[in-house]
Amino acid sequence: MRSLILNGALILKKGRKNRTKGMQFTYKQHYLGAQFIKRFAGENNYVEVIRKKGLSKELKTPKDKIFCTEKCWDERTELGMKKIEDDFSNEVDKAINGSTDLNTKIINTYYWMWNVRGRLTDRKRTSPTFSNLKGEKLTNFQQDNIEKNGAIFIKEDGKMHDDMARGLFYQLELTKLLSLSDKNKKWGVLESPYQELICCDFFDYNPFSYSVSKFIIISPTMALLEGSEDGVITANDAEKMNDLSMRLCREFCIRRITP
Repeated sequence: MRSLILNGALILKKGRKNRTKGMQFTYKQHYLGAQFIKRFAGENNYVEVIRKKGLSKELKTPKDKIFCTEKCWDERTELGMKKIEDDFSNEVDKAINGSTDLNTKIINTYYWMWNVRGRLTDRKRTSPTFSNLKGEKLTNFQQDNIEKNGAIFIKEDGKMHDDMARGLFYQLELTKLLSLSDKNKKWGVLESPYQELICCDFFDYNPFSYSVSKFIIISPTMALLEGSEDGVITANDAEKMNDLSMRLCREFCIRRITP
């Protein structure tokens, strides 16, 4: 693993890989879930990527590295995120199939997970040191086995692996945001038959200092909007959503390839 020393802290340039055969962890981790990218893919399995800077356009498959980061969080966190994505995907299927009886808690959880997960990728890869805590000397097998079983550890020098520290930050941030969410505010299902919608990589804003209307684009012609009634939006409203998606994205938005 390549690294460098900056101001006395260990700064990692690449994500940590497990080193035990038979214990395969997720290394390329999506910060925009592949199962949601696929909802915008055409018959050839490509989506159009619109870059925020320069507004250049590219064609990518859902597995392209542009949608991924390298071992940014630990395996326990990865599995927890996957569960949130799967639960939300079930709600999306219900909405697409005409149901408006959606689970607010599941949608809130996905929205904030998506936000926090995206912001995690912007943090420097550092192994934090706990000055008053010392762990035990662990073999590579022991370290990987602990992670496989959903636990975290501190090494004998008082350091914690960067991806595990990020996992803790993610949990704390997500818990805090969910506690502030309005559990009684439903998400309306909006159809956009006159103008197709684009989906951002994630909404790149700090929710503790900046407030925006919360919406999630779930298909090229459908969105969820917090606090809204179900209904149909105009082409002008769709353009406003697309403008906000492009303005708040980190690097890009995706859209369905149109003839």
